[in-house]
Amino acid sequence: MHIQTISNQVFDLIQTPIHVYQQEVLSMRFNNDKVPERLLMMFSDIRTSLVKQMEPDVILSIKDDMNIIFVAFSLRQYVVVIGPFLDREFDADQLYQLNRDLKFIGEEAVMTENLFRKAHIFSPVQVQFIRTLYHALSETTTGDVGFKALKYDAPTIREEEIMLGIEEEYEYVRMNYEVEDRFLSIVEQGDVEEAMRFETDAIMKQLPKRSLTDMLRNAKTRLMILNTICNRAAIRGGITIYLGHQISTNYGILIENMKSTFESVGLERKILVSYATAVRDFTLKHYSRTVTNVISHIRRNITSKITLQEIADGLFVTKEHLSRVFKKEMGMTIIGYVNQAKIFEAKKMLKEGGHSILDISHIFGFANSAHFSRVFHEIVGMAPSAYRASKHKVDQTVTRDQRRT
Repeated sequence: MHIQTISNQVFDLIQTPIHVYQQEVLSMRFNNDKVPERLLMMFSDIRTSLVKQMEPDVILSIKDDMNIIFVAFSLRQYVVVIGPFLDREFDADQLYQLNRDLKFIGEEAVMTENLFRKAHIFSPVQVQFIRTLYHALSETTTGDVGFKALKYDAPTIREEEIMLGIEEEYEYVRMNYEVEDRFLSIVEQGDVEEAMRFETDAIMKQLPKRSLTDMLRNAKTRLMILNTICNRAAIRGGITIYLGHQISTNYGILIENMKSTFESVGLERKILVSYATAVRDFTLKHYSRTVTNVISHIRRNITSKITLQEIADGLFVTKEHLSRVFKKEMGMTIIGYVNQAKIFEAKKMLKEGGHSILDISHIFGFANSAHFSRVFHEIVGMAPSAYRASKHKVDQTVTRDQRRT
């Protein structure tokens, strides 16, 4: 069987780069990985070194400073080089250090990470099997051979290359911070209007990729990072950790359940607007610890029946003191705030549909639908049924206008 056919079959089996040399000249290669140019040159030097030092009836091996291994063996007039591969699981800290040492940023860092994550782990016995397989398919006799390790001398990086890498990294980081500062300030300040206008593409371009081929995975990774960054900014902006976690979890589930990149269109803006809205509507930054604790308790128990005595007992203060402090800072009673918070959430459910007014009144702990309707009318200025009907008409009008356009 011809060496090209054999190498092709072995490559399909081991999914690890194979380079075949004849008289120290590369004659064929089998490789589907993208590697940064600097690593590509380094790997080429390693392969050349193996080929030049090739000995009959031996498997030469080189392990570099990254614990990446290359092996080579002879087959008739050819030298077959296998690698890169690993002999143990890669160390994420070591990978991070490698990217820093080589000044890899952006796409180069992603390619390096993919290289390590996809690299197979082979033991000496498995390497011996690969060599035996080559000989068997080529119908040449072979016996057991020993391994001979060669010393790896890492190439020195010139001072000019180091300075160029530092300048490129600085520029990348500077651009990153400029974009992040803009949209993080939007979230922290609860500027919903600016969030709706902000060019979200500027955010997504700065977030790292995790795969050069899997576009859906890239979209999910970038949205997850955006979700996390916005969540932290919103908490700094004054929302509770509980509310931040709730928003983050909802988007996390939505992102992971995406089946195509089309589902990600516009989602980055929704994430940005949602967190900015949460800060605008629910910020606790400017309130005392007592009032913050009261509001946090109400939000956590929004579907329960909340009493003033229950809140006071939980904070180890008297009802009178609690009522006085809350009224001074919020300009309303605690029960008034409870009702407003419940109606705020009830309005969302009325708009979405799917629940009857009776169901909603039970969900938010009202005594009955009549009690719910009375409180709703006091706060909103119309009955729940009228509010639902008005929102339904607005939605229908918007839909008709969209169809016309």
